[in-house]
Amino acid sequence: MSGCFFKQRAVLRPKPVDIPASSSNLLEEERNGEATGLARTMTPEPTEPMEFDPTFNIDGDKLRKLREKNKVTQLYLATVVGVTTETISRWENRRYPTIKKENALKLAEALQVSLDELVESQIEGQMPSEDAGGETPTPDQPAAIPLPEAKSGWPRPSRRHPLILLPLLLGMSFLAWQFFFKAQSPGFTATRHLPDHVLSGQVFPVLIEVIADESKSATLMLRESLPEQCLPLAATPPFIGQNEEVHLIKWIGKVEASGRNHFAYLAKVNEKAQPGKRLFFAGSLIIGKQGDDEPKVAGDQETEVTLFHWADKNRDNRIDDYELLSVYELFPNFRELGLDLTEIEKIWASRKYHWNNETKIIETNGK
Repeated sequence: MSGCFFKQRAVLRPKPVDIPASSSNLLEEERNGEATGLARTMTPEPTEPMEFDPTFNIDGDKLRKLREKNKVTQLYLATVVGVTTETISRWENRRYPTIKKENALKLAEALQVSLDELVESQIEGQMPSEDAGGETPTPDQPAAIPLPEAKSGWPRPSRRHPLILLPLLLGMSFLAWQFFFKAQSPGFTATRHLPDHVLSGQVFPVLIEVIADESKSATLMLRESLPEQCLPLAATPPFIGQNEEVHLIKWIGKVEASGRNHFAYLAKVNEKAQPGKRLFFAGSLIIGKQGDDEPKVAGDQETEVTLFHWADKNRDNRIDDYELLSVYELFPNFRELGLDLTEIEKIWASRKYHWNNETKIIETNGK
């Protein structure tokens, strides 16, 4: 019988290789080392805490008096310090109560005084703000974010952190909107300019400057409350209401956007007011609907009855060229207001005056 013979093919199998125990441990350590090194590279290096320039509380009244004593303008100080005249004005009116040390030193040098004479106190560990007349510093690099130490294998990032932070971010956004938009919705600021001192029985001017937001214009009511010893005489624009019992006057006017709107009036001090008597003023703005915030009139809030003319700022019994110029600069429409500058020009020309408190008359040149 013929048949086919099949040859069985040999199957090649790899021979088992014995790996020493020491080599196995070495490979395991290498894998663990790579994972640990990766976790270390993902962990930022710790950064040093930021250091901010110290911030001071500035004495606005003292700043204004020192500027007037040195006979320099707000423009001059703004140029020396490197800020705007608006910032100088807000420092003097305490609308910017803080100042960076760098700017405070420049002010002190320009006014020829020490730093302690210009500021009230130092605020420790506070980041300078825009109100302090400077820029907010930013860190050179982000803060280190600690990562969990990896024992072996790849680190597993957590997916729960965004869900935890989301309500916090929404809450902070709402608070920021409340502060920056709702709280400042009126968009107007009012500043009062008032003589530092007056004579008993004297007529003196008061100026209230209203500044509107760049994108807003509106009709508003301005209310001004005078001290009991003062009587309002005239105003420009004319006030629409006057309550002599509470010494309250009111204006209603259209305030244009991106401009300075002036409300000025004349007041007379009671002749019985004695030297040393302090007279306090207060005012507010009504804008929008009932229930909205009523911005207060900032700036000068009081004056004092003395033996010096209101235009004699440094109280040296004379009105010099700079003091006369400041009167014309602050009240350019004095004739429309009804302010008589004849007496001021007479004192300026005579170079000297004396107040007779008994006759209530200003005497010049010994007369």
